[in-house]
Amino acid sequence: EEKLERYELTIETIGDGVTTLGADGRIVMVNDACCEMTGYERDELLGEHVTLLVDETVDERSRELQAEILADERASASLEFEFETADGETVPAEARFGPYVLEDGSVGRTGVVRDVSERKERERELQKYETIVETVNDGIYAVDEDGRFTMVNDAYCVLTGYSRTELLGSHVSLVADDETVERANELEGELVTGNADEPVAEAVLRTADGDRVAAEATFSMLPGDGRERIGVARDITDRKERERALEESERRYRTLVENFPDGAVGLYDSDFTYTVAGGDLLADLGYVPDDVVGTSIYERYPD
Repeated sequence: EEKLERYELTIETIGDGVTTLGADGRIVMVNDACCEMTGYERDELLGEHVTLLVDETVDERSRELQAEILADERASASLEFEFETADGETVPAEARFGPYVLEDGSVGRTGVVRDVSERKERERELQKYETIVETVNDGIYAVDEDGRFTMVNDAYCVLTGYSRTELLGSHVSLVADDETVERANELEGELVTGNADEPVAEAVLRTADGDRVAAEATFSMLPGDGRERIGVARDITDRKERERALEESERRYRTLVENFPDGAVGLYDSDFTYTVAGGDLLADLGYVPDDVVGTSIYERYPD
């Protein structure tokens, strides 16, 4: 009797719901936690069929699993399902159960039921973020404190030409040179100490087929005890090409302006501020090109 009391105390103390069903699927025992989870009083549950709480398909699957246990095909059974509370709310749950021999010799089943609402919500949140990570066009990756890849999205695989399997566990030096790795480590240290003003770095990545890709990476640190860095890498090849073309165009215009014969040329922006000035006539008039650049037309010709 004392041993029985200890068992009963244990069942009523644990935070998970405990339920015992008869061979006919009717509830013969519940603990307080089960009543609290379902919203029913104990008297409202005892004697009721388990389908008061769960769908018939859940009951059928539970019976199948119990039969497999009795046939020594499995040691125990677990099942995820949803149950309906007294006020009509649907709650996700997980149960571990097994056969239970009742006083009359019939075999029912007893199990522990756990509310997994919070876990399911975290899973949904994780799925949402995973979908976002895999949807964006930028390459996203994570590396551990040893500099080895722990996560990459599809875009990063496309950017580098390596498969996810090839990247995971590999050191970042697979795609980045020593200078880039060193700069990334410096930025990581600044992030940890809170001294990183702009954790962005440009680099040239080595792809699987030996090509070079200009990229810009933005870094952040994952919260937690571990030192794991997240990076977002963007292919800036087109941008670099445009910058080079612009610089070349500017160089040509500047050369033309500075060597303009028998005259003077000035280029200005939308605010009418000179960006380039030159020509033989400027020198003849006593103007220095550097003094003209940066001033506006209105400043030079107020009238």
